[in-house]
Amino acid sequence: MKFSHTMEFAKKIKRTLLAVALVLFVGQSALMAQTVAEMKRLIDIGKYSDAIAMGNKLLGANPKDDKVDYLMGLAYFETERYTEAGAWFTKGQDHSGRNPMNFVGGGAVAAYNQNYEKAKADLGKAVELNTKTDPKIFLAVANAWMSNPSKDKAKQQPYWKEAELFLLRVQGLAPNDAEAYVLLGKLYGLQGIVELEQNNYEIAILKDPKYINGYFRLAQLQKNQGKYQEAADNFAKAIAIDPGFGPVYREMAEMWTLAKKYDKAEENLNKYKEIMGSDKGVKIQEMIIYYLGDQFDKAIAVGLEAAKDTNAIVIKRLLGYCYVKKTPADAENGMKWLDAYFEATKAYPAAIIASDYENYGKAWQLKGDYAQAVKYYEMAIEKAKEKGEPNNELLNIISEMYKEKKDTTNRIVYLRRYIQSGTKFQLKENFALGQVYFQIKDFMHADSVFTVMTQKLPDLHIGWSWRAKSNAAMDPGNKEAKANPYYQKVLDLLGSDPEKIAKYQADYITALSYFGGYNSTVTEKFQDAMPYWQKILELQPTNEYAVKGSEYCKSKGAH
Repeated sequence: MKFSHTMEFAKKIKRTLLAVALVLFVGQSALMAQTVAEMKRLIDIGKYSDAIAMGNKLLGANPKDDKVDYLMGLAYFETERYTEAGAWFTKGQDHSGRNPMNFVGGGAVAAYNQNYEKAKADLGKAVELNTKTDPKIFLAVANAWMSNPSKDKAKQQPYWKEAELFLLRVQGLAPNDAEAYVLLGKLYGLQGIVELEQNNYEIAILKDPKYINGYFRLAQLQKNQGKYQEAADNFAKAIAIDPGFGPVYREMAEMWTLAKKYDKAEENLNKYKEIMGSDKGVKIQEMIIYYLGDQFDKAIAVGLEAAKDTNAIVIKRLLGYCYVKKTPADAENGMKWLDAYFEATKAYPAAIIASDYENYGKAWQLKGDYAQAVKYYEMAIEKAKEKGEPNNELLNIISEMYKEKKDTTNRIVYLRRYIQSGTKFQLKENFALGQVYFQIKDFMHADSVFTVMTQKLPDLHIGWSWRAKSNAAMDPGNKEAKANPYYQKVLDLLGSDPEKIAKYQADYITALSYFGGYNSTVTEKFQDAMPYWQKILELQPTNEYAVKGSEYCKSKGAH
């Protein structure tokens, strides 16, 4: 699995650990307000298990506290347990039909489930209840509209439009609200407009230099762009505002892992663990960081220890991934943990992602069962397509697997599928497909593939060289001179450049040999053949074919 595929998985898990902005509530007593604020703080820094435990205690004292219902729903939402989240938001709505935030939560779950009408109804109700036109409620509504996970821009557009309307509304109500600009940056980020995303994070910082999420989101963006030092500077500014904000250290640990600066990664990871304590989410994040750094033994050690105290599905997933990645000999262990993971997800089928099937397919491949490997790779391809994140590289992986097996028929099938799935011309794979056809003596199909190469890259001599070879093979004895224009193109492109000729000497000599032989035996223009033989002998004085060709032409009077 390529790094890009591991990042797909990492980003998905990260979404379960990243806290979003919450709305402060005023409780009926100072003590309750303080406790609810503490619960909010736990969610802010990603300590979801602790937040849920606190919520259960609060509800033990007051079972109908709709503010706690909302925070419980939010904690479950952030850990991607959307069914439970929805149940808590519904419970909060039942306990108090006047609290807009539980309708915001219900709308976010509906948006995640791509139920536009339900989202509009719940979020519309939240707006209706916002009688004081509190900008924070509108911001929460905008954020909820951005919960739709589809990667299909056409499907996302209605959700993005709704979010934008509320963000513009807040700009009118509170022009200096930094959170509004951060969320606008997030909206542009979802649309892939990176310049405007960054611009809005920078505006948020200007509006409020003490707003931690401005620096945090800007640093995250820079980290994802590989601008590690710039990101580190902005993470440091976030720490200066709140040294206890755990997610900053988590992000820096991941960033320095990606930069292969493992000492710095370990330092930040330790700080993150110190702040976060025993929350199981910390163990999961620790595993992810080690996994991204290919430190599989460390990730496995953390996972095996964590597995003693929790049945967390994601730990089973990560252990499976690590064993599959570690060594081929560990494929059996990888399969064992992935089997346990798939068993655990029977009640939560929506939790399964494409890389789950991909890693399971890899385990089967390492075991030598190619039929099972292909089955799960195909399932991974389909799952990725459903999520709007096509992973067509797997088609190429399958074709390479069939190459190892010397199964030419299936290799051609998957090479063709891979080539047809892409929007960009794939030189390496097109060339491989042409060569496969050539090897099985299907010269017509080989020529059609190499024709595409010459059309896409007309200045690259290799496509012309293989067109020439394919046409020569279809014209035994060169009676129709089918290969002539293509070999001539090779000579024209290589020209008299000594560097090119030295680099591609084999192709150059093949073209010269062709014309030497053609003029010697087909047209019998022996004098025309001599310059070709002489050029070969200048490069390779002992070239047997050129020596014999030259001698033959001389015997016919050429000089």
